[in-house]
Amino acid sequence: MDCKESRSILGAYVDGELDARSVLDVEDHTRACPNCSSTLVSLRGMKQVVQSATYYRAPETIVAVTQEKVRTQSRFRQVWKALFFVSALCVAAIGGWMMGRRNQPPRVDANTEAVAAHLRALMANHLLDIKSSDQSVVRSWFAGKLDFVPPVDSYKADGYALMGGRMEFIDGHRSAVVIYGHKNHVIDVITYPSRENEKLTQYSERGFSAAHWTSRGLDYSLVSGLNRADLHEFVDLVRANAYSAR
Repeated sequence: MDCKESRSILGAYVDGELDARSVLDVEDHTRACPNCSSTLVSLRGMKQVVQSATYYRAPETIVAVTQEKVRTQSRFRQVWKALFFVSALCVAAIGGWMMGRRNQPPRVDANTEAVAAHLRALMANHLLDIKSSDQSVVRSWFAGKLDFVPPVDSYKADGYALMGGRMEFIDGHRSAVVIYGHKNHVIDVITYPSRENEKLTQYSERGFSAAHWTSRGLDYSLVSGLNRADLHEFVDLVRANAYSAR
């Protein structure tokens, strides 16, 4: 799939109107193409803006004046003048709301993107771009591909074996995914530059357990098929290791 074909169906992809094959094609292309990925982020942001639009009720004084004018005119003119007046109020309200938000970038749900990336990798049987249990090998593979240094640590003594890594595009950023294995499950540890400070949150989505937090200028998203208790244990290990590295 090239950029022209991808952009022609990105709108349908955002609205969930594509078949499974086309969905995978779009996701494979946008993961590798920063331009199309940026367009996808913009479309998702636009959809969220439209869905979250606020509707405003006209002030009572304006309503009273309008009602008085309507009563003095014919039924035909009553309908059209009222419709025009309400439309003008709606346009003014939406315009003011958009002006207040014009400098705010669209916020995409990074948690949902992290789970989707994990699921996509499982379905495509492409968990690893680099396969290695050596921290230095995996860390070196990421060097030059990112504008930050992702944490690549060993938790083998705790039962979490390093398997390797891959690249993803999360929340508008090239992101590092370090993969660990535990109890026949894989765990994605996704890191990317942080937009803001966020406390630890844990959640479930599409049958996966996940967690998200910010530490040392990086956003962390952990996703796995592990149960919540086991994932929480691994989250504690990763967070403690990041804290001790300060």
